[in-house]
Amino acid sequence: MNESFDTPPSIAVSSDRLSSIVESSDDAIITTKPDGTITSWNGAATRIFGYGPAQTIGRDIAMLFPPERLPEEESFMTRIARGDRVEHVETQRVREDGTTIDVSVTLSPIPDQHGRIVEISEIARDITAQKRIEAEAREQEDLFQVMADTAPVMIWMAGSDTLCTFFNKRWLDFTGRTMEQELGNGWADGVHPADLPRCLDTYLSSFHARQPFRIEYRLRSASGSHRWILDTGVPRYTRREEFAGYIGSAVDIDDVKNTAEALASEIDTTRAFFEGVAEGIVIVNERGDIVRVNAKAEEMFGYGHQELVGRPLEMLLPERFRTDHGGHRARYFEAPRSRPMELGLDLFGRRSDGREFPLEISLSWIRTTTGPLAMALVTDISERRRLEQAVRHQERLTALATLSAGIAHELNNPIGIILGRIELMLQDATSRPLPDEVTDDLHVLHRNTHRVSRIARGLLSFARHSPGAPRLVNVNAVIEETLLLASRQLGKDGVHLIVALDETLGPIWGDGNALEQVLMNLLLNARDAMPHGGQLRIETGPDPDRAGWLRLTVADTGGGIRSDDLEDIWKPFYTTKTSGTGLGLSVSHRIIREHGGLMDVRSEVGRGTTFVIRLPLQSSPSPPL
Repeated sequence: MNESFDTPPSIAVSSDRLSSIVESSDDAIITTKPDGTITSWNGAATRIFGYGPAQTIGRDIAMLFPPERLPEEESFMTRIARGDRVEHVETQRVREDGTTIDVSVTLSPIPDQHGRIVEISEIARDITAQKRIEAEAREQEDLFQVMADTAPVMIWMAGSDTLCTFFNKRWLDFTGRTMEQELGNGWADGVHPADLPRCLDTYLSSFHARQPFRIEYRLRSASGSHRWILDTGVPRYTRREEFAGYIGSAVDIDDVKNTAEALASEIDTTRAFFEGVAEGIVIVNERGDIVRVNAKAEEMFGYGHQELVGRPLEMLLPERFRTDHGGHRARYFEAPRSRPMELGLDLFGRRSDGREFPLEISLSWIRTTTGPLAMALVTDISERRRLEQAVRHQERLTALATLSAGIAHELNNPIGIILGRIELMLQDATSRPLPDEVTDDLHVLHRNTHRVSRIARGLLSFARHSPGAPRLVNVNAVIEETLLLASRQLGKDGVHLIVALDETLGPIWGDGNALEQVLMNLLLNARDAMPHGGQLRIETGPDPDRAGWLRLTVADTGGGIRSDDLEDIWKPFYTTKTSGTGLGLSVSHRIIREHGGLMDVRSEVGRGTTFVIRLPLQSSPSPPL
């Protein structure tokens, strides 16, 4: 009887399926004997290495190894001999054409039924393209690192979770800290404690809104001192428009020099600095056409970017300067030079709505391939001018007060002597009658001497520069005490009083006598404005425009003040009355200012005048310094 040793059908099917899988694989699948002799070679191996099965089967697999990789392969064989697997090792192989390629190989021992290793399976994947992509990515990373580290600004990056992932060398040099210390939220340790809440609020609110931000804060430098920096951040996105976090730049502005050369270099390297400086920047060519402006200049002049770029610079100047400006510009471009801010020109600008404002410019120039450009750093000095005028006004008042005090001091003694003698003469006239003409003259002298005495007292009051020692004062009580003195006389003069005092008001720190002087002056002025009688309303209450302040209103129904006179009523010795010193409102205005308050007036001819006094309520247990 003959025995059949044919392969069972199920095994044949499995073998065919396995062979089909091996041939359809994108990876090279090679089997060898333990001595390295190749026993199988699939189609992917041919595509990857260039050899066909006829060229490889029966040959040593070392034909695929670069010479320098032979020791590595021997170590693999040692591991395989122990029954280990070698998984996903990146190495190199040589193609038929002699080129070297990068591969990832996995080696597996194939034992027989007795556990002896009879074959070795090698799966090789061509990773040359992957390696090239990785190398290109590393080159891009290295290029970014070099660019970031050589940029003249501090650069940082944050991921989509708000945590910082990168700081360039300039940032680390500035802070004197390591990358590890700054990553995440570590950078916040260097922000000045007083600035940290505002800094984080701006950063996080902008981050969640995906909006650019710009903020100034103090950052601790390597020396330990805090320096002001201007930090600008913008959202960044992937090529698929997916939000990837933020990238930002920071500039040390603690002692920034507003010169054109420094600014020109920053313009070419970072948009953040150009858009973040506190001054407006306007760059023009030789023809006078605006080439570029920053956001501050757009805000300052009231134009949008597109409304300015390409237009003549003269549109930003008042018409009276436009004719001559072209000549000035031409002469500047003939010999361009940097002009520091402190030597800049004082000019006037013109906003889009036609309003003029004083400005200061600092000029510099930039050499470009298309020709020189002039760059102007523009500063709106409206506030500076206002403060300078206020200082000059205060200096004049101080000088006037000193002079007034001297005059009043010199007048007081002779006035007192003259007044005393006149009063004695009038008393003697009761026992020793004088001619009527002499008595009338004495009364005229007596009245006018009293008037001179009042003027002297007014001068002394004007010359006094500060109120008495501050104490807690109830403004309503001051008003009531003042009305006790004045209400009877006001009633006789036909003035009807309406008083509405808010009893819930707290006290203020101040000088009650000085405030009584202010109120009495306003009451007397109101009486004089209503010679035939009228209505006088006095009100107190919380100031609706300022939390923690009170408002005192004194309104009459008199003849009112002309608009031309309203601007001058606070000036010393200015009066619209036929009599009076013209010092009352000036002194009152000064007293309220010394109390930290404000004093305003509204008036309409024929309808009356309203004085409004605003004072801060007591907010601390001790008086202000």
